[in-house]
Amino acid sequence: MLNIISRSWDDAGLGAIHKVVRNLAQGLDRIGYPYVVNKALDTCQRLWIHDDYRALIALRRLDRRIRVIAGPNIFSMPRDIPRSIWLPPDMVYVHPSQWVVKGWQGLGYVRTRLDYWPVGIDAAHFPARDVSKLDRVLFYYKDRDPPGADGAARIEAILKKSGIHYQRINYGSYRQNDYLDALRHSRYAVWYGRQESQGLALQEALAMGCPMIVVDAATIGDWSGGGGKGTLFTESENNIVATSAPYFDDRCGVKIQSISLLEEALRNMEQSFARYLPRQFIAENLTPEICARDLVSKFDLHWETLADPAIPSTGNFRPYRPPLSWFWYALRHRLVRVGAVIRYRAGIAQ
Repeated sequence: MLNIISRSWDDAGLGAIHKVVRNLAQGLDRIGYPYVVNKALDTCQRLWIHDDYRALIALRRLDRRIRVIAGPNIFSMPRDIPRSIWLPPDMVYVHPSQWVVKGWQGLGYVRTRLDYWPVGIDAAHFPARDVSKLDRVLFYYKDRDPPGADGAARIEAILKKSGIHYQRINYGSYRQNDYLDALRHSRYAVWYGRQESQGLALQEALAMGCPMIVVDAATIGDWSGGGGKGTLFTESENNIVATSAPYFDDRCGVKIQSISLLEEALRNMEQSFARYLPRQFIAENLTPEICARDLVSKFDLHWETLADPAIPSTGNFRPYRPPLSWFWYALRHRLVRVGAVIRYRAGIAQ
């Protein structure tokens, strides 16, 4: 049995973070694997702390035989983890893709084990498009251009020059139904976004059968900084090798490394978009069942030499209660965050 600790379990407003826990639960249901949500940390032998750093504070007092996987929606970078929080050395911190794991390793992270795990995408929620209604191209933009850059404008100019009718959608300013409606009418998408640890919106487009031209990010630094709203990276972090589409192959479309290659990519895609099979890629690699089994299997992979602990896994379960000391960690995090935003905006103003 798996105990899931998640602050976003009932908060659909958190978007992708909420989808991570709900899509996993859907996969666990389908494979018949038992789980409970937000119960006391010692409820059963397998514990997944999805997005609640407060639970990490209590690990020092937890039975050491309980196997803990944490992440991916807790910390963006190793420096975000307070040094005062004790983490079990055999705990596994998961990221959604391998490039993030390599990035943390390159920054010298050694406090816990690292692994990667993507959450599943349910293609049944994203029905295949009607090919008779594909009257446009979707241009999806997400936080790519730093101040003063004009990449998005260059892409739109190329689309217009090529005589392509397109619809632009900007990350953070659309409703999910609007996005799905745009996909239903798009032959393919031109994706110009920042680095993605998984990229659920992109994978939802693939699940609908919409192929992509991805103008790929090369490093974490290939982005706008989100106006100071998201994670602000240091110089060493900016140089981490990254991608906008970590789960992608030739069935999904093409990746290009420069906007200068877009005109040719558009000509080729206009002639061949129907031959791509992105929905097949999702079905073979990223279904809820596949990804649920993957997470469950990591407990056996990382603790295969340990005997099963004698922790009860049935009965009436106490609810999870975060330790009161979490408040001080939250206050510290908020102060650090405010300071980072002030420095970021001061740098933009110079």
